[in-house]
Amino acid sequence: MKSTMFSVKSMTVLLAIAAANVGYANTVVNNGPNYKESALYATSNGGFYVGAQAGYDSFRVGQTVSSPAGTFSTTASLTGWLGGLFIGYGQYFNSSYYLGAELFGNYNGANQVFARGADDDGDSFTRKHKADGTLGLALIPGIKLNEATLGYLRLGYDWTYFQNSIVAANGGGPSISSSHSATLGGFDFGLGLETLVCDHWSVRTQYDHIWYNNKSTTPFPGLTSTTKPSDNQFTLGVLYRL
Repeated sequence: MKSTMFSVKSMTVLLAIAAANVGYANTVVNNGPNYKESALYATSNGGFYVGAQAGYDSFRVGQTVSSPAGTFSTTASLTGWLGGLFIGYGQYFNSSYYLGAELFGNYNGANQVFARGADDDGDSFTRKHKADGTLGLALIPGIKLNEATLGYLRLGYDWTYFQNSIVAANGGGPSISSSHSATLGGFDFGLGLETLVCDHWSVRTQYDHIWYNNKSTTPFPGLTSTTKPSDNQFTLGVLYRL
């Protein structure tokens, strides 16, 4: 439910920014440089671009733990800022339709620490989740909304490096610990807008949802842990078309 609410809020913000971007783009076209002198026109037959982006991650990591004593499920919420670089190539067709491909790398600062102190029986538990970095590829089909604004979909695949650790003590006895890391891949679906601001420079706003593959581990003998991450991501970027 929280993930759905976050997605709805993110889409609302994106639509609001979209309206602002389109309005700004109309100002650029009507009062600024002639479109035929702009970067979008100059690269209508194809061109490379480079850029940087920053944003916010909201990972949800569902975890199911199975043991001889039974099965239980928990959900961790990892949130944090991100930053990264990207490079791509895009081409316009029939002056309106766009198709691009992109390679990117992000640093993710999302993490969560859940700790339960010793209870009356001396049991304690600490769990840590962290997302460290992401690499990805994307196909970007789009359509020109006006002479300076591109609306696009993002269809890609991401690989994110996750770290997890558990420290537990039973009945006040010695603590036991387990840690593991894994690079998980997942399908990325996004919506975005790119708006020309001057010369070869553009800004873009983007929302992505990533569904990662499941991962099963055996942190302790007789215990199996299965995690299923997903991510809601909102980014702002600036790019230069060569």
